[in-house]
Amino acid sequence: MANGAGAQTSTRTLAVVNATGNGPAKYRFTVDGDVEKTTETGGAPKAFASRNNDDAVSDTTVEGRVYGGADAYRISGSVTSLVVEGGAGIYVDGEAVDPGDYSAPSVLAITGDGEYAFSTDDTVEKTTLTGGADVPPASINAADSVDGTDVLGSVFGGTDAYVVDGDLTEFDLEDGLTGYLDGEEYAGPSNVRGETEGDDDSTAAPELAFPDCTSVEISGAFETASLEVLVEDDDPETTPMEQVYEYENDGDETDVTVSVPDDEFGPYQVLEYVSVTYGDGETVEETNPDANECREETFPADRNVEFVDCTSVSVTGEFEELSIEVLVRDDYPTTPMEQVYTVKNEDGSAETTVSVPEDEFGTYQVAERATVIYPDGETVDATNPDAETCRSETFPSE
Repeated sequence: MANGAGAQTSTRTLAVVNATGNGPAKYRFTVDGDVEKTTETGGAPKAFASRNNDDAVSDTTVEGRVYGGADAYRISGSVTSLVVEGGAGIYVDGEAVDPGDYSAPSVLAITGDGEYAFSTDDTVEKTTLTGGADVPPASINAADSVDGTDVLGSVFGGTDAYVVDGDLTEFDLEDGLTGYLDGEEYAGPSNVRGETEGDDDSTAAPELAFPDCTSVEISGAFETASLEVLVEDDDPETTPMEQVYEYENDGDETDVTVSVPDDEFGPYQVLEYVSVTYGDGETVEETNPDANECREETFPADRNVEFVDCTSVSVTGEFEELSIEVLVRDDYPTTPMEQVYTVKNEDGSAETTVSVPEDEFGTYQVAERATVIYPDGETVDATNPDAETCRSETFPSE
């Protein structure tokens, strides 16, 4: 890796953490060693990484998407290329690295309506990256064909994108399409493609605003709107899913509020960003600036309580009060007594481990049960699954 770090051949952990909350982030990297998915983040700000179908490992190349969490990989050798699109941080064994220190692949994005064909003098493959172009999210589907260095495809209202090695040798787009190479408008290797400028009669781009967590206000003429929605269910342990709500402006309205219907994709929905088409296939795209706050307000809190050992409890989620029922014995063969150890979460911690102090109630103590009260009144109870073993190990034999 940069500055000599990549010379090491030992196994390390590369984590991609969506830290900004400004919508999904996409990434791609290549190593000259081995790579495999893992749930361990190697000391990155997020302690746990997800496994899902959004991420693909192909030989030594990885491409994926991350939103509101982290992806992680166990790698060996050097990272030879790395690119990130969107708000995500990259960490290797817990240390932040700058994607700008690495080479990035060239990305050709094609958007609009129509068919296209192009060829390269090296390799080419489909991608969900867009190379920094201001276009709708790129898709991968079976309608497009990559045959060696030759590509045939079609796109209607969206974006197709490719990682391109070497030079483009041929490039043919129908009139309704626009190409972008590494974020810049691209007309082909000869830079000749007929009339691309057009007359100065283009339609003004509509303005977008987010009045709440599931709606977008569109001011101005437009054709379609694609609303990308992050969806969660009632299980806080599951990974949020990304869905797209499509809206067609059949009535040619110019001031519209488009809302994702309640329970359209699930019980908890947050609008992340919007792509709107207008005029002659042009697009305007904007991210919900309050997406992070919306997720915190909308998605169910991650709440849990579990026993760490015979006298300690781990609590997940900011809580008000924790009560631990403790079974106590002394050195005499008396009947064990039950006591309650109670603590208040005065500093508002979201991840807390509480231990019954040594000799708090007596010489020998075993935590039997725990009850957590959260600020909204919800309570979570847990029983020590190893209580019987703890009693055998802790209490003096009679």
